[in-house]
Amino acid sequence: MPTAGYANAAARNALKSGCQVVGDIQAMPAAGFAYAAAFDSPRLAHLGCEIATLIDNLHITNVLEAEQEFWQHQFWQQRLQQLKPGAIYMLPQF
Repeated sequence: MPTAGYANAAARNALKSGCQVVGDIQAMPAAGFAYAAAFDSPRLAHLGCEIATLIDNLHITNVLEAEQEFWQHQFWQQRLQQLKPGAIYMLPQF
């Protein structure tokens, strides 16, 4: 089985067990994009999954600002370390 197959199977099992699902930021107003809000909330709730946001700052307007916010503030880096074991961390592709 290819590596992607193992990753998909692991993610499927984690979701079935009610893992934490984490988005990097809550919204990107300039792009009209709310990444964490784009999760299938009803399905995740049905599975017992908690939705969390890593960088909870509504003033972030683009990817560059999000990256700068993360690296310039120790708080967000510590928050990353506090994610629950087995959490699925979703990153947007731009």
